[in-house]
Amino acid sequence: MIVTIGRDIKSGVRVDIFVLEQLKLMGVEVPSRSFLHKMFKEVIKVNGKEVKSSYKLKYGDVVNISEEKIEQELNKQDKNIGITAQEGKLDIIHETEQYLVINKPKGITVHPGIKNTENTLVNFVRGYLEKKGEFNPRLNRAGLVHRLDKGVSGIMVFAKTVESQEYLQKEFENHTVKKIYLAKTEGSCELTIYNQSVKGELDTLLKRNFEMDSTWTLYEGYIGRDRRNRLRMKFKKEKFPNSKKAISFVKRIGENEFLISIETGRMHQIRATLAHIGIPIQGDTLYRKTKKDGIPEEIELESILISFKDMDEKTVTFRLY
Repeated sequence: MIVTIGRDIKSGVRVDIFVLEQLKLMGVEVPSRSFLHKMFKEVIKVNGKEVKSSYKLKYGDVVNISEEKIEQELNKQDKNIGITAQEGKLDIIHETEQYLVINKPKGITVHPGIKNTENTLVNFVRGYLEKKGEFNPRLNRAGLVHRLDKGVSGIMVFAKTVESQEYLQKEFENHTVKKIYLAKTEGSCELTIYNQSVKGELDTLLKRNFEMDSTWTLYEGYIGRDRRNRLRMKFKKEKFPNSKKAISFVKRIGENEFLISIETGRMHQIRATLAHIGIPIQGDTLYRKTKKDGIPEEIELESILISFKDMDEKTVTFRLY
């Protein structure tokens, strides 16, 4: 990843602190600053040159972060180091010997980070499994296989064995898992309203094996970091630097209610796509067109259906409606 220091980034910030913040935005959680320092010269370059971790960035600097090398090193570590077992309320939808299906509430972080080591969903899952005597220390981050943003609620899957974690991670990475979301928005758009209940639409999708008909609108384009606000992602129809392909289907089922199916799993894909249409999600201050942008604690976006093939090749579906 290459980042040019613009006027939106405070000049004088240490490069190691800046890199940790950028990695966190990308969903790469580094356990400590010292972990980064050990490989700093190998993975970080400023203006094409090696610099000390204490180097202070200035306007116009170009920072090159080798996130692939960092993730490779992370994969060699015990991902459960620093993840303490905590007792917390879990809304368990379904459980087998292979996996857990949980209804995540809004406002809870999925996994620990440098400044947020406790009271995450991963802490609670580890606590739950340890209490049952079923926690496997070889699991990566207590069985985490995919993520939801802090402000988003809904269905999540955790693996209970190393084999199921590896299998499920590949299913998510290969985009074979079917996911449907429900969003409540603000603003206006020209999409036709199809007055149908959420339950009725999910029933129809299952009967059609998730084949989208003409009532669904395809949004195909590219998503990458917004240069004007590094916390935010941007959706464009044309490819732009460091962007990745993003495919979403959207159906309007009420004045301010939308169902979304995503075929790719890009960071903030739904949030950025709906903001592009002109209908940011209710509560999503980061994607409103205001000067007071910030990271929201809760937004009106819910993961309401997940469907995948388990390790026995049996299709399993979990839904909230």
